[in-house]
Amino acid sequence: MPGEVRDIDLSYSGSDTRQRRMFVDAAAGAGLRTECIIHDRTREKAPTIEGFARLVGRSKLVFNNGWLNFNDGIITGRVAETVLAGAVLIQEIGAPLDDYLVPFVHYIPVANLAQFVAYCRVLVEDEARRDAIAHNAREFWLEHYASLRFWQRVAKACELS
Repeated sequence: MPGEVRDIDLSYSGSDTRQRRMFVDAAAGAGLRTECIIHDRTREKAPTIEGFARLVGRSKLVFNNGWLNFNDGIITGRVAETVLAGAVLIQEIGAPLDDYLVPFVHYIPVANLAQFVAYCRVLVEDEARRDAIAHNAREFWLEHYASLRFWQRVAKACELS
């Protein structure tokens, strides 16, 4: 949450698919403080909800990628978790996230490993820019996608309200 000590430059927690470890390892190789928790999403191996919340809450940046193939992208729950925790989302392109958030205003899209490392380094060093992106994303999310407001809009669009 905003105001927490953010002592992790970049984090990722989840399965080891879509070359996720390669991205985090590249950031660590560039001198960033990273934390990567790889697991198979089973209760026995995944962090607890509290542990995951602490990880994201301590992170300046959180990496995510969500695509199935070149034609099919997905948006994972990690997007909302990151935004609501006040961290900056670094999202590999391929997910339809531009339909819901504005690139470089609410999150940082990356197309390749070199771009990923460069953007991470800039954002870790530029606290004001990082805080502005995190704040913009959180405020936008709360205004447009908070549960009650979201379902009221869905009901109105369906002429149910």
